Amino acid sequence: MGFKTGRTAASHGRRRVLDLSDDDSLTLAKRHTNTIILCGEAACAVTLPNANTLPVGWNVKFVVNNATAAVTITGTADQCIGHVITGGDNQRRQVQPTSAILFDKIILTDATELGDWVEITCITSGLFHVRGDCRVIDKITCTSP
Repeated sequence: MGFKTGRTAASHGRRRVLDLSDDDSLTLAKRHTNTIILCGEAACAVTLPNANTLPVGWNVKFVVNNATAAVTITGTADQCIGHVITGGDNQRRQVQPTSAILFDKIILTDATELGDWVEITCITSGLFHVRGDCRVIDKITCTSP
């Protein structure tokens, strides 16, 4: 069977869904672009690929569908910029990280709520843009160890 040319599912705007379920680790690769990753059922360590090896536009989105376990997303040193807005339900909103820094670790704690999310997009060689929303103050954190 030969390779097919033409538009891909991603170019049509279709997304794949990957449920982490009880997985304890996941290493993302170029093939994971345009994927929604459902998480939170089991503690999981996710490794981002090096942004220098990805095309501009590569993206993944993490959505909490079971808020019982932490998910830690780690990338290559200081390749992430952007922020996650946390807090809601009539609470004062907070920004994570609290200052404009480069970071490489995003933690969805076990106190996140169903539907909280983080989206990661490669915006240029060596740099990811991170954005997201969490209904509980500081329960999605963005840090650099």
